[in-house]
Amino acid sequence: MSRGDARELFVRTHLVRASRLGSDDGIAWFATGAPVDELNGVLLAEPGRIAEAAGAVAGLPALWHSWPGDERFDIESELLALGLGFVEEEPLMTLPLADAGRPGAPAGLRIRRATSQKDLRAWAAVWLGAAPEPTVVAALAAAPTARYLLAETADGAVGCAAAVTAGDAVSVEHVVTSAAHRGRGIGTALTSAVLAAGRDAGASIAVLTASPDGAGIYRRLGFAEQRVVRRFATGEAPPALG
Repeated sequence: MSRGDARELFVRTHLVRASRLGSDDGIAWFATGAPVDELNGVLLAEPGRIAEAAGAVAGLPALWHSWPGDERFDIESELLALGLGFVEEEPLMTLPLADAGRPGAPAGLRIRRATSQKDLRAWAAVWLGAAPEPTVVAALAAAPTARYLLAETADGAVGCAAAVTAGDAVSVEHVVTSAAHRGRGIGTALTSAVLAAGRDAGASIAVLTASPDGAGIYRRLGFAEQRVVRRFATGEAPPALG
């Protein structure tokens, strides 16, 4: 798979979850309206379109993406000049679902789909580490192709993940295990469940960006790195630029 194809999967599976979005050859942004930066973002922008992108996500916390090695979309210097702070660099990884392993879940672990408002509140509480605002739950519920998976033991909810499908692609999102239950295979089981949900929805390839904690899990499952992405944020709602 080419680096450009992998990025296209990443962009497509983010745009599909948004209530507002914009996308053409030189820009892609999405906004759910929720007060969480992972739910609003500028996925790519040429330098000359940064002001347009800032206007699109004005008033919202948002993540901005810069793509090293790509002259059109490596906008790190421009973002730093605007006062945005560096957040993280992560590998963009893909996996054909036909090549994915199917590891079993740890004993005593149940993974189920969160569908009710109560379930989504529980899911978001694991993801965010705190009780979610109603607008967050509403934004999650409004994403038509997102499936939210909740991992539970006798202790209650201990992990979460999301499968977001767009055409032939499924994005592995928001894989989180509570601190007291890490190192037990829950993250692996959740990722495998996301891949299964993608297959059920007709996807043939998975895409994700990997945190340092998750990269090893994803490599063991067969994911291959295609390129890296660097993320930036203001830490608060970004201003509209004139």
